[in-house]
Order: sequence, then structure tokens, then C-alpha cells
Amino acid sequence: MDYIAIGGLILAGLGIVIRLFNSHRRVIIDAERRIGEIESDLAVLETRLTNTEKDVDVLYEMVRELSEIKSDISEIKGMLKAK
Repeated sequence: MDYIAIGGLILAGLGIVIRLFNSHRRVIIDAERRIGEIESDLAVLETRLTNTEKDVDVLYEMVRELSEIKSDISEIKGMLKAK
């Protein structure tokens, strides 16, 4: 009779351990899924940042070109006033 009781306790203990293992496994799987989502979001943000940096570089180049054009116009105006 004692063996049956001990066997029942062992099975109950194993059941608890298995449930704990499964719950921890689910938590780990959920955490890995969330990490994957975060990495994906970071990749999107990196792409956006790269595109923004390129846009800023283009804008700086346009400002330089406009400054040069403005300088040329000022020189032309000065020459026309001199005549």
C-alpha cells in the first residue's frame, strides 16, 4: 500500500514539474517571438534612418547649389549696375 501512495506522489510531482516546464517553455517562446518583432522593427527604423540621412545630404547639396546661384546672381547684378 505504501508503494502505491509513493508512486502516486511521484506521479503528482512529475506532473507538477512537467506543467512548470511547459509554462516556462511558453514564456521563452513568447519572449523569442517578441525579440524577433523588436529586431524587425529596428531593421525598419534603420532603413528609415538611412533614407532620412540620404535626404538630408540631398537637401544640403541643394542649399549649396542655391547659395552658389545666389552668389552668381549678385555678381551679375553688380556688373549690370556698374555699366
